[in-house]
Amino acid sequence: MLNIKDLRETKVYQEALEEGLERGLEKGREREREDIAVRLLAEQFSPAKVAEVTGLPLHRVKALKKKHNGA
Repeated sequence: MLNIKDLRETKVYQEALEEGLERGLEKGREREREDIAVRLLAEQFSPAKVAEVTGLPLHRVKALKKKHNGA
């Protein structure tokens, strides 16, 4: 019978774990870019400039602006 230790040593498990970690890191980076965008918008930076600085798409910056200050 296959036990947990054996399962964790399989290539499929290792690849799935690596993929999951990468997705989690990317999600965290995206959240951080959004947090920075919100702070820049609060400092009256234009949405275009915020998009340029953060690398977020302009439509996402505009959505963040609308969400956080109704503008």
